[in-house]
Amino acid sequence: MKRLTLVIAFGAVALSACAPTTTNQDAQCIAGAAGGAAVGVLLGREIGQGTGRDVATAAGGAAGALAGTSALCR
Repeated sequence: MKRLTLVIAFGAVALSACAPTTTNQDAQCIAGAAGGAAVGVLLGREIGQGTGRDVATAAGGAAGALAGTSALCR
């Protein structure tokens, strides 16, 4: 299960690197999404148990990415 967490966190960071950054605002948005996703994944892993842990991890990553994006993309 720890491997899944690392794969999800690494995937979020790797995908955010694919987006072209032309302005400082774009870089802030990407950093917010990647950082939020990473925190959300870690929190989701702590909340869930069994199969629900995978669901909580995915939901935490998605919610964290949305929260990070909305916080830094103003």
